[in-house]
Amino acid sequence: MYISWLVVVGPFFSKSFTKRVSQQVGWMAWTMDGYDFHTVSLSVSRLAKYYGHHREQISTSITLTLLFRSLGAAIFGIAGDLYGRKYPMIVNLVIIAALQLATAYCETFAQFLGVRALFGIGMGGIWGLAASMGLESKPSQPSKFG
Repeated sequence: MYISWLVVVGPFFSKSFTKRVSQQVGWMAWTMDGYDFHTVSLSVSRLAKYYGHHREQISTSITLTLLFRSLGAAIFGIAGDLYGRKYPMIVNLVIIAALQLATAYCETFAQFLGVRALFGIGMGGIWGLAASMGLESKPSQPSKFG
């Protein structure tokens, strides 16, 4: 008996499957972004001890991250409108992953502030792209439970 490969993999390439995956990718990207941001805010005391600065000075990194979000939202919002959501989202995720790793390898407080400011740009971009990707791919019909 011959079974076409379309019968086997067809459900994975249906529009509803693609929409579900896009919605989950948007949600996971936003979750990764929020996880990293809150990790730094929960580690202020340890970072202060590591860099030899006061906690108030360490919290400057949180302020810089939040201030640079608007720049990232503008940059990646325009890129998302010009090139679609998928490719700017991939670029943004790579940038965020690199900056998350770079945060761990900062040796000076100035490097830490610079990396966190750049992370703010990525954070602003990921939020807009993830939210729009998740909402654009939302199924038109509500799921029926029950």
